[in-house]
Amino acid sequence: MASRGNPLTWLAVTTACVFAGLAAADGITVKTHAHFEVKMLGVRMHREDAERTEHWQGNRLVSFHSVTDKGDGPKEVNGEARGNGFVITSPLGTFTAPASVHPANPWSASFLHSNTMMRPDSGKIEQVRIGGGQETAVKIDGATIPAVKYDIDGATKYTVWLDPHGVPVMFWVDDDTGKVTFTLAKCIGCNAEVSQLEKR
Repeated sequence: MASRGNPLTWLAVTTACVFAGLAAADGITVKTHAHFEVKMLGVRMHREDAERTEHWQGNRLVSFHSVTDKGDGPKEVNGEARGNGFVITSPLGTFTAPASVHPANPWSASFLHSNTMMRPDSGKIEQVRIGGGQETAVKIDGATIPAVKYDIDGATKYTVWLDPHGVPVMFWVDDDTGKVTFTLAKCIGCNAEVSQLEKR
């Protein structure tokens, strides 16, 4: 189980988070389905559900759609490539990000090529700095896996470990609510088809 904030407060966390990348002649479509539920002594303290779809042409995001519900009603974010930019419409308004924008979703190593990140739940843009590239190893379900560690610094901090094939096998998200760790639980046709991440 992962914890957010005080471990004495967040006693139970159940999560399902699936990233599915489907290759097609006209690019790649990535679908994300997420369900988070936090309980304390059997009482639900937090819930979040999200559905997201990304369309990519090479390393460029050409369209994005998400609906996120954190218990206060669904919030929708849409985006599409236009010229040399990416236009985002969200509850925060409509604005244009650089064409290289990448959602905060390390489903592949392509995030290494962008210093602008979009929060998928709000559409907020963050400037980030990517550092690291340190060779290391991670332990997942008792197995030691060689990996390269990258740090993504911005308003929210991320740490991502990629295996020798460029598949994210673990990542941390550290924001004002605490640190959450995701580890790869299942990978079918890694680098091409489906990766499933579980919160630990």
